[in-house]
Amino acid sequence: MPSIYAFLHSLYNGIHLPSHDVNHHVRVWSYAKELLSHIYTKAPASCSFIEQALVGCMFHDTGLIVDHSERHGHHSKVLFEQFLSKYPQLALPNVEDTLYAIEHHDDKSLKQSAGFGVGTSHSLVDLVSSADDLDAFGRIGVYRYIEIYALRGIPVENIPAMVIPNLSNRFENFCCRFSNFSTLVETHRDRYLETKRFFEEADNQSAQDFIFSTDEFKIVNNMVEVLVNRQMDIKSAIVMGIMSGLSAGQVGYYMGLKEELGL
Repeated sequence: MPSIYAFLHSLYNGIHLPSHDVNHHVRVWSYAKELLSHIYTKAPASCSFIEQALVGCMFHDTGLIVDHSERHGHHSKVLFEQFLSKYPQLALPNVEDTLYAIEHHDDKSLKQSAGFGVGTSHSLVDLVSSADDLDAFGRIGVYRYIEIYALRGIPVENIPAMVIPNLSNRFENFCCRFSNFSTLVETHRDRYLETKRFFEEADNQSAQDFIFSTDEFKIVNNMVEVLVNRQMDIKSAIVMGIMSGLSAGQVGYYMGLKEELGL
């Protein structure tokens, strides 16, 4: 891990991308461990698969520093190959599986892939993709969507409507892959629904006069301004949101985001 952390921090040096920074990758690895703990209850996962999952999670979105589009997975794979060139002693078995998972993790179209079961065969790309999806839920998911969609050039008034189908696909795929783990699915359903309701409310009035728009749309607009236009760090953006929030709903969102991020 020290070598991975050092390499990632060198990649992100001078890069402003709080929604997909090193902390995002660490959270995704944490979600992957949660998923693995449900899959492997009778016998532990192999060390090689755990190593592949770790690397897949820690590199999957690094390509966004090169390309903000959905094609960033290719650049993430290239950056991981650069890491292997720098640290050849850390070469993984079945490295092609890891490269594939990194490159294709962001395909969020609906899938009919075989679900995970206790101790059954597993798909590395499905694991990494699912762990990534879980960080798209909750208040963290809200601000992550807002920043990356704005960076992709989507007008602020169109962001909510663009998010909803992508978000829905993520959760449907998660339910399909982990249908054998109902408690796990229900744990994250509430987080998904919170994000979905947020963007549905933001979309309800996003085309209307800003003064009369919903709290949610005002948060979208503010996040684009402070994160993308002013390039503030997320902690400062939260402080500004709390200080300038004109309603309990706006302040409540920023307070909740602060808690989720552990700031």
